[in-house]
Parts: sequence; structure tokens; C-alpha cells
Amino acid sequence: GLAIAAVGGAVFAALSAVIWTVRSPLLAFFTADTLVVDAALLPFPIAAGCLLTYWYKALEGALIGRGDVNAVNIAFAAGGAVCAGALWGFGASAGGLTLHRVWCVLLMYYLVVTSGLVYRWVTLHHARRAPPAGTGTGTGTG
Repeated sequence: GLAIAAVGGAVFAALSAVIWTVRSPLLAFFTADTLVVDAALLPFPIAAGCLLTYWYKALEGALIGRGDVNAVNIAFAAGGAVCAGALWGFGASAGGLTLHRVWCVLLMYYLVVTSGLVYRWVTLHHARRAPPAGTGTGTGTG
């Protein structure tokens, strides 16, 4: 799981760097309207950040593979709760719900999900390395 997460992290870091580097031509490919491109460039750092967090999919798969679906469900439910709360909060605020704020909420969601899955993976890793109760050695031989 750790190796897959590391590879996933490297892949999504590279993809984030690539889309950041080509952001203007990438957007111009979809529209020649400079107002649309300018509007899309405002939240683009947040969109790149979302893509950077997407390596969480490796941890999600590793946790599901080991039968830890509950931890995955909790991480996604926490992300959904934060997302719903932030959407409601932004919607009720003076500035309202803007494109930039929607992207911020999406990044919050991904950060919560990623943090929850990383936390679970780290606690499982430490639990495997902890010595058996009563032995104090970790070898099981006392």
C-alpha cells in the first residue's frame, strides 16, 4: 500500500505540475473567449491542488483491499460533511457561492478525505509495528 501511495503521489504531483505549466494553452484549447479563460485561471491553483491530492485513491484501494471499508466510508462521509457545510456557509455569506469558492470547497473535500485515509493508513502501519501486548519486544518472544 505504501509503495502504491508513493507512486500515486509522484504521478499526481507530476500531473499537477504539467497542467499548471500548460494552464493557459489548455484552457484556450477549449475556448477562445479570453473572459472565460481569465475566469477559469482564477481558481486554477486550487484545481491543481485538487489533482495533487488525488493520490488518495491509492490509499483508498489499499484500505478496501485489506477489508477496511469502514475507514474509507468514514473519510468520505467526513469529506462530504465538510463540503456540505462549506457550501452552505459560502451560500449564506455576503459574497455568495462563486466559482472560486466552489473550487475551494472541492479542495477542502479532497483534503479531508486524503487526511482521513492517510491517518488510517499511518495508524494501521504503527499498529503492525507495535509489540504484542505484554511482551515489550515486538518479536512476540518476550
